[in-house]
Amino acid sequence: MADTLNTSSKPENTAPAASVRDRTPEARPDCVVWEHRLLWRDYVIKIIHTCGWCRQQGVDHLSITCLAPDRAPLPITETGYKSHFLAEFEIAKAGGAVPYVEAWLNQEASTPEWHQQEQASRQMTLF
Repeated sequence: MADTLNTSSKPENTAPAASVRDRTPEARPDCVVWEHRLLWRDYVIKIIHTCGWCRQQGVDHLSITCLAPDRAPLPITETGYKSHFLAEFEIAKAGGAVPYVEAWLNQEASTPEWHQQEQASRQMTLF
């Protein structure tokens, strides 16, 4: 479930939710940054979307961090943090940064490796 509230001037095509706060921590003429929160399954994920990364026209950056549980592994990262560069049209095609990340998580969560990781995290080990 993607919850986001975009306070910037660029639309995100996602439904606002009162429990989710987004902010624009930095805005320069050559680089615009949005911060979003995504509730995915039982994880709270922070997404920082930087447009025009390092003045590169058409190159965006996503910084994805699992906030709760703190730095928990996700299907796209074992460490709870992921830095990802991509073409800006890929985010636009997905409908925004939040739908892009949610689709990516869902795709990777369908792999046998993630199912195994989930089962292992639910099991208590004796040794």
